[in-house]
Formats: sequence, C-alpha cells, structure tokens
Amino acid sequence: MPCAAMDRVVSSNPFASHPDLDERWFHATFLFGPVSEDVFAGLKLPAGQGELAAFAGNVVFLCLPNGYGRTKLTNAYFERALRTPATTRNWRTVCALAGMCADCRGGEAPLREAPLRATAAPPPAGDAPPPRPDARRKPGSVA
Repeated sequence: MPCAAMDRVVSSNPFASHPDLDERWFHATFLFGPVSEDVFAGLKLPAGQGELAAFAGNVVFLCLPNGYGRTKLTNAYFERALRTPATTRNWRTVCALAGMCADCRGGEAPLREAPLRATAAPPPAGDAPPPRPDARRKPGSVA
C-alpha cells in the first residue's frame, strides 16, 4: 500500500475524533478486492453491544470496546460476507505502519513492492528434511 493511501486510512477513521471512544478499541480491516458502499450498507452486521463499523475506500473501520477476540466482526466474517480477501490490524499497528511510511525517503514508497520469496532452494524430490536437532533428544537429556 502506498504511503499516501496509508495516510488517508489514518486520517479517515470516523471514530478517532469521538471523545468517548478509546483508541485501543479501534481496528481496520483492509479489503483486497473492490467493494461498493451499497454492498457494505446491505450487510446485516453481527455487531455486539457498543460495537461500531464504518466503511471508507476499501477499509472497514471497527470500534470494538469488548476487544477483537470477542467480536463477530472478524476478518473471516468480512471475507465471507464481502467475498474478498482481507486483513485486519489493530489501530496501533495501523498508526505504526503509517509512521514507517513517513520515515521513507520521498514519502511515497510502498511498504512492500512484492511478496517475500524463499531464498533457499527446496530439497531434492524424495529427500525428507533432516529432523530438528531437539527432536531426537530424550526428555531430561542435555544437548
């Protein structure tokens, strides 16, 4: 995600300016495919008491006072309901990523241009990987 887009995410959080909401309750679900506002508005969100969700761009902003571990507004829910891959991050992580973008030279460098790729060659076909060194030790033995 380009830095400018990450800055827009941080500045677009509709819950950030509400004085009664704690920033620790905020999360952002980043959607990897296009989703229209009409489709999002048509969802019957399984929000618990006090939970809020808002949609802007391709981000679902969440306010979860009971925590992410207790909500039904999970990454899996949005992936199923909106039929697109997604990833959810807590607000502290979102702000940290935006801060890293601000430190980039030029301010517009993407966080990662391509996925990481393995640098080691795979083992030859038919060869099993060697066992972990600790897998052969007996309980109570010293390496």
